[in-house]
Amino acid sequence: MFMIKKSIILPILASSLILPAVFFGGGIASPALAAVACTNNAECTPAASPGAPVCSNGVCVSGGQWFQNIITNFLNIVVWPIFIAVSIIMFIWAGILFISAQGDPGKVAEARKAVIWAVIGIVVGLLGYLSVAIIKGALGL
Repeated sequence: MFMIKKSIILPILASSLILPAVFFGGGIASPALAAVACTNNAECTPAASPGAPVCSNGVCVSGGQWFQNIITNFLNIVVWPIFIAVSIIMFIWAGILFISAQGDPGKVAEARKAVIWAVIGIVVGLLGYLSVAIIKGALGL
């Protein structure tokens, strides 16, 4: 029982050490401001308006672009690898269930359900990603 708790807590702690780098590493420059290097916000433009450019990682980025980069980095570096890993684990688990069923109809049905739910999970994840991409494309974001 202790090993199970330990195997769950350690990956959570490891990922919590990575998250600050993901969140604050979002300073990818937008194409319009790519040539403007900076050391502080005052060097970008007046910061009076809400979407004014800010200095992030030595490059001026718009305020909205900076937040969008944080979300994009979080999705690409944290969410998608976890999604892929869980998908692979689900198929491996279903394979183990098929092997251990040894022809028992109840266990084979359980393994078949595991495969079906793994496929449904992948379809839902991909539909979520595609719906965001389609909406962003339709709105020109």
